[in-house]
Amino acid sequence: MDELKPCPFCSAAAVLKRNKVVCTNNGCGVEAWMLRAEDSIRVWNTRPREDAGVVDDAMVERALKALIQEEIEQFGYASTPYNGARIACMKTALVAALGKSNG
Repeated sequence: MDELKPCPFCSAAAVLKRNKVVCTNNGCGVEAWMLRAEDSIRVWNTRPREDAGVVDDAMVERALKALIQEEIEQFGYASTPYNGARIACMKTALVAALGKSNG
């Protein structure tokens, strides 16, 4: 079985629980869940390419607004407020997914 890379968002260790990879930092809460453990590990260990696009503040704001709108359409409410902490989390997620930040 493949070794798990650290969490892409907070760099904490990760553990495999059945078929789900979970970040050990309780404050982070990131996980990768697939039907098979092998697939969860593959998804968890996937990292952005070095030549991926740059994340800027406008991209973060568009992504966060789209996420909130999707939550409202799906569930009737947004799970957390649109605030500085959520914006920072979204930027971290986008940088991890796409590559680089412009600051």
